[in-house]
Amino acid sequence: MRSGIRAVLLGAAAAVAVSSVSWAVSPSLSDILPRGAARGGVAEVDFHGGNLADACDLLFHDTGITVAEIGAAEAGKVHIKLNIAADCPLGTHAIRVRTKTGLTNLKLFSVGALVEVDENEAGNNDQKNAPVIALGSTINGQVTNEDADYFAFDLNAGDHFAVEVEAMRLGGPLFDPKLRFFDEVGHELVAEDDTPLMSQDAAFVYPITVAGRYIVAATEAAFGGSGGFYYRLHAGKFPRPLAVTPMGGQPGAQVNVTWLGDPALAAQAVTSPAQSVLATAVYVSSDTGFAPTPVPFRASALPGTLEVEPNNDAATATASAAPGAFDGVVNQQGDIDFFKFEGAAGQVYDVRVYAREMGSPLDSVAVILNPSGSALASNDDAIGPDSYMRVTLAETGTHLVYVNDHLSRGGQTFAYRIEVSPVAPVLNFSTSLGAGYYEPANMALHAGNRNFMLLNVGRADFDGP
Repeated sequence: MRSGIRAVLLGAAAAVAVSSVSWAVSPSLSDILPRGAARGGVAEVDFHGGNLADACDLLFHDTGITVAEIGAAEAGKVHIKLNIAADCPLGTHAIRVRTKTGLTNLKLFSVGALVEVDENEAGNNDQKNAPVIALGSTINGQVTNEDADYFAFDLNAGDHFAVEVEAMRLGGPLFDPKLRFFDEVGHELVAEDDTPLMSQDAAFVYPITVAGRYIVAATEAAFGGSGGFYYRLHAGKFPRPLAVTPMGGQPGAQVNVTWLGDPALAAQAVTSPAQSVLATAVYVSSDTGFAPTPVPFRASALPGTLEVEPNNDAATATASAAPGAFDGVVNQQGDIDFFKFEGAAGQVYDVRVYAREMGSPLDSVAVILNPSGSALASNDDAIGPDSYMRVTLAETGTHLVYVNDHLSRGGQTFAYRIEVSPVAPVLNFSTSLGAGYYEPANMALHAGNRNFMLLNVGRADFDGP
């Protein structure tokens, strides 16, 4: 018995030892510099990390980028030329480095449509002598400790000046950027920190009424900074909506949308993304260019209804149907939006508000009323700040659902989407690996070899096998 136990222990120790050795030689990726490049050309990029001397390829999770040439490689860095297609999707792309011994972790690389400019740190810390940058530029910069980077732009009356920074969304250290905007005499016009659509990154659009030289400042929100605080600052006259309504459409359909947050943008038709298990988005363009990053958009088979104002009470509720999706905007302080639909006693629905998850500042509260006027259900924060509830209709007749902000706030970008859908079976997958580590997203499988992954599958709302 003792010899059997000893054999098992020795086997386990050997497995751990092999695992430790394999992790010791596995490649890793810490930084991609620069953090992005313009589409329609060749970009020279350094991939920094560990155990990269035998790098032989890149693994892309999106289309539009290919390897042109792998250059000098050493343990801590490999230089690679990238071909970026002219129609490469804008925004972040996931990349891994493949070596002869394994695959690195995933890092994000941003593709833009503007002229790329490198920050000159030696000359941009003085607001009065900020370097002049051409409109339609993407500045690749870095915020060091207590650093403030200033950039000047010559603007004309009538310009809609748009600025967006990518930092937190590119991964890496928890860099919370802040943007400030000054007129030519130094008056602060904008101080933008966490724009909801950008998570903890920032963006703004400012209509210029007086021609002059204006200043944009990029800092860390608490005036911190470090060697790893890299950013991409987009500045120009490109379109930059901060929300959209409706927030979704049936897969592949043409949807007429209204862009919110950029007064220069008109309503236009967009193609709803194909059905996907991943998050989907729509890309924004106008005669002034392309938005640097897309806007989240739901691809859903549910038929949609757009609110018709006024719909602030039961008497003026927007007529809709269930199952269905109801879209609107809580467009002013104290606004409440009502929708009505016909339902039969015993019907079961999942009612989900999409707002904060889609980049809206709305902190939703949703309420469903029975035909008799009594409350059937209500919810505030079931999924983050968004609302969700499962309801069984108790009466037959006209039901009401309404939504408002938890603090009665409102504004032009407080968009939402309410999806009232039948209950559907769902599989929830989780993964776990043995030998003392948990890296299900980073399993390397060598040619002709094998590996294992333990899947724990949770079933919800199945009425059979």
